[in-house]
Amino acid sequence: MLVALPRMSAKSAVGWSFAAGWVSGLGVLYWVYPTCRWGGVNPAVSLLAVGALSGYTALFWLLFGGAVWVLSRRPLWERPFWAAAAWTSSEALRARLLSGFPWTPLSCSQWQVPPHLQLAEIGGGYAVSFLILLVNGTLAAALLGVFERPRRWLASVPGLVAIVALIAGSVALWRRPLPGGPAFDVAVIQGNIDQYKKWDAAYEEEIVRSYSTLTREAALKKPVLIVWPETAVPGWIPNDPKITRWLTDAARESRTFLLTGAVSRQERGDFNAAFLLSPKGEIVGQYRKEHLVPFGEYVPLRPLLSRCVGVLNDLGSFSPGGEVSGLSFPEARLGVNICFEGLFPHLIRRFTVQGAQVLVNLTNDGWYRDTAAPEQHFAANVLRAVENRRWVVRAANTGYSGFISPRGEITGRTNLLEPAILFGRPQPMEGLTFYARHGDVFVGVCAFFLLIGLGVVGLRNSPVKKRS
Repeated sequence: MLVALPRMSAKSAVGWSFAAGWVSGLGVLYWVYPTCRWGGVNPAVSLLAVGALSGYTALFWLLFGGAVWVLSRRPLWERPFWAAAAWTSSEALRARLLSGFPWTPLSCSQWQVPPHLQLAEIGGGYAVSFLILLVNGTLAAALLGVFERPRRWLASVPGLVAIVALIAGSVALWRRPLPGGPAFDVAVIQGNIDQYKKWDAAYEEEIVRSYSTLTREAALKKPVLIVWPETAVPGWIPNDPKITRWLTDAARESRTFLLTGAVSRQERGDFNAAFLLSPKGEIVGQYRKEHLVPFGEYVPLRPLLSRCVGVLNDLGSFSPGGEVSGLSFPEARLGVNICFEGLFPHLIRRFTVQGAQVLVNLTNDGWYRDTAAPEQHFAANVLRAVENRRWVVRAANTGYSGFISPRGEITGRTNLLEPAILFGRPQPMEGLTFYARHGDVFVGVCAFFLLIGLGVVGLRNSPVKKRS
């Protein structure tokens, strides 16, 4: 793509960039179709959903391709840096525009290669995406140099020098000691409850029995914390006395702290929440999900859209929690986030700034069954671990549950679609990384220089400049 764009007309460059992004979106987001079908949505609307979401992500490819085409007027040795800045800026925009959809940024391609991820400590996952684009841009510059004029491949040397320096820095960060506090034992319970049984009263007893059995088994190893997934409880806490009593009994019988996801009806509305219970069965803390999933937990512009798409009237509506807050127990301060929230680097860093020593992601990926979505979702948590230099504990209803070290190393992970108990020993970590402390400064720098570059090219090619 980087080789082809400079050789196209402006119209072709923009059109092919959108097409490339749309095809990429269909490949990554194909799981939207079966997910809709399992939920009873008809085939036409299901196809429309995956096509529209892929088209939305393609808009950011269009912006990227347009910027690359404009900046192809710059000297060849500069172009890898402009391409990397353009991609990084477009990813950051996608993470924030219209509530944000940062699903599978380019940095997630390296989630199984921890040495490549360490720049995230400084610039978030965006810095890793920048490095990947810089590698691709440098290769493209070398090829274009060969095509255009003999020996112009030397224009790729500045990019190559930068790549070597960045990779060396990343490896050095990976090898650096990361001291932490005393490790403590945690058990993650993966109930593997079918999504379409979770809220069916006929299956309530089966769900209760499953979590009770797994929790009693986990308690035999005497962990200090047991973690259940998002909405593991088949009822409203504390509104349903029967389910609330079962939950408090489970904490008392296990003689450990119990962290679970549950829906809750409170004074300001309905919430997707997490509750921490003490070994005495007392609720000692709660977190209410702040960043909700559009068309999953709430419907944007419901009065308008529900007239056009009737199925939207069947969707529920949760309220945002309104604040980021941590949960504490003797061993550590926990930064608990729920499902979709783990995708947002700028949100998760706020937990760390507020004192979280261990990050916990509770999720329910049962909607997606055996598609690629659960693994794509898991990969994002690897970046959050490195960005904040915190252990990540992940509890997923149907998988993947796991433990991720502050270096981005996966120390334990469950299989998909099977009940499981996973034990790990995270450490409470102190201190703030550059990214946690300063946020998206790196993205701001990329966007600033990108705008300057686009502006300079625009001025040089303006009609006024040509007439003068």
